Amino acid sequence: MAGKFDGKTIVVTGSGKEKGLGQGILQRFADEGANCVVSDLSIGAEEEGVAEELRERGVRVATIACDVSECETDSGLK
Repeated sequence: MAGKFDGKTIVVTGSGKEKGLGQGILQRFADEGANCVVSDLSIGAEEEGVAEELRERGVRVATIACDVSECETDSGLK
C-alpha cells in the first residue's frame, strides 16, 4: 500500500528520545512511507535505539547530531 510520503525524507529535530514527541512524529511519517532522519543534540545509545526501532520496521533511517539553535555550526543538515 502506498503512503503519502513514499520516497520522501523527513527530518525531525529533537527526535532522539525514546517515548518523546519527536519519536512519535517519526513513527507517524514512517507509517506513511517516509525515510526518516533522527536528529538531536548528540547521538548516543538512546538516539540509536530510536533509529533501530524504525529500521526494524523496514524504514530507511539516518542519525545526525546537530543544534539548530546554533546556525553557525556545521550541523550536517546543510
